[in-house]
Formats: sequence, structure tokens, C-alpha cells
Amino acid sequence: MKAHSTKTHAAPTAIGRARIEAWLAKAAFFAVVAGAAAIVEAQPRVASDWAQAQSAALRLIAADRSPDGKVFRAGIEIRLAPNYKTYWRAPGDSGVPPTVSFAGSTNVASADLLFPMPHVFDDASGRSVGYKDHVVWPVHVTPRDPALPVTLSVKVDYGVCDKLCIPAEGKAVLTLPERGSVESETLVDASERLVPVKTSIGGGGEIKVASVGPVAMVNGHPAFPVELEGPTPVTLLAEASPSEFFLEVGPGTPGTAPSATGRQRFLVTVFDPQSTRNGVPCDVRLTATTDKAAIEVPVRLDGCIAAP
Repeated sequence: MKAHSTKTHAAPTAIGRARIEAWLAKAAFFAVVAGAAAIVEAQPRVASDWAQAQSAALRLIAADRSPDGKVFRAGIEIRLAPNYKTYWRAPGDSGVPPTVSFAGSTNVASADLLFPMPHVFDDASGRSVGYKDHVVWPVHVTPRDPALPVTLSVKVDYGVCDKLCIPAEGKAVLTLPERGSVESETLVDASERLVPVKTSIGGGGEIKVASVGPVAMVNGHPAFPVELEGPTPVTLLAEASPSEFFLEVGPGTPGTAPSATGRQRFLVTVFDPQSTRNGVPCDVRLTATTDKAAIEVPVRLDGCIAAP
């Protein structure tokens, strides 16, 4: 019979041991990284991907849900290239108004889009109203069923302008979490604080719309006076519905000399493409802003187009 030989394995050398330990350390590192990635992936997202456009980018961000749980708070964030601007809902005589659609959202009963107080820009092309560099438009979302997830889908057509205006489109989708990140909550909260406070004639805090009207013909166009109470300087913006009415604030915008009562006086002129209409009612939204506060006042004018 042949004897079976018994082989023994030599112990690893110092170099071999070092290689094994290095391999084990590397494997442990990648295991930790993979685990961390899985944890991150499991965390709810607080921002959508950026929708890139020429000289601009747009995304959705999520903030904390309201304390009563009835409203999901979010924001449409737009970042612009240096010196570029985009526009407010009423962009002035040389701007492009944004159009926003939430079609395709799920479990959304309503989405209330808010606009923080804008800036007024005067240049060779005229007067425009909007934002430079960066803006967040808050969105307050009411779910159909508060117990189910809410997915917000948005499509925004907006203007991106420097010396020339470029049409831009941004699409974003985000399932809204219960809580946002520190960054997203800070951004949405700061913009919410800049949204004009809705009030009525005579109401408000630091600034008030003291009086409006009546409508009269001034230089061949219907116009109505507006008087404000509050600190100077103040900017008055005016919008009308039906939207085909164009309102121009002046003269002496952002404000004329104070009246005898200390009020600041403005004249809002109505331009109507259908100039033959008389006594047509319209709804006017007045927004008055200072560098620290803003108010929004709805006004119903029974005769937006005054009889000649």
C-alpha cells in the first residue's frame, strides 16, 4: 500500500498578512459605503432633479408639512445666471408672465402658488417686474387624502432675460415628504415671509391702501387715484381682471409727493384694447411694497372703463 502524504500549508508571510488585511479593510469600507447608500436611498427626497434651461435651472423642493397636517409645503426654485431675471405674475410692460401647471400630480386637491414680493426694473425696453439671480415660489398643497402620499408634478414656462429674453421650460416631479431638509425649509420659509399679506382698503400694518377711485378720464384714458399710508419709498403694482386690461401706475412712480394728509398718491391708468366699451366692471389687485413689507388689496371697480 502506498502511504498518503500529508501536506501542510505554510503560514502567511508578513507581506501576505498585510495584503489580506488590506483586502479585508477595503471590503469593509465598500460594505459601509453600500450600506450608507442604501440608507440614503431609503430616505425621502426633499428636492427633484434640476431642469436645465439656457441661463437658468428649475426644481421642486419640499419643506416641512404644516403642523396641523393639512398642507404640504413646497417651492418652485429657479436659479438664474448672473444679471439674468425672470418675471412676476404681472411682468410689467416689457416682461413675460410665467405659466404654471400642476397637471399630472397625484392625490392633490389643490396647489396654491404664491409669489414673494418682486422687484421693479427700469431699462431701455421699459419697466418690468420680477426677480434676479434666484427665487423660490412657495406652493401650498392640499391632499385629497391626507393619509396617502402626495406627488407634485409641475410644468413651468417662464422667461429668462438679460438684454434679450429667452423662453424657458422646466418640468419637475417630487413626492412630498413629511419634513424637508434644513436648507429646503429655510428657502421656502424665507420666501413665504416675503409673500404680500392679503388685506382690504384701510387694513394692513406698516403700509395701507387708504383710498381708491373714482374712475375718470385722464388724457383720453380711464384712470383712478390710489392713496397709500406708510413709509417711503413705496412701490405700487396693479393688475386687472379681465386680463386684457393693462394697468399703468404713475405719474411719479414709485410715488408722487405726499398729499396734504401725508398720504402718497398714485394714478393708475387703464388701457383697454376694446376702447369702445364703457362702464365695464373689473377686479383690480393692488400690491404695495417697501423694502421690508408688502400688502395685497383686491378692489372691485364697477366702471373700470369710464364713460367719455
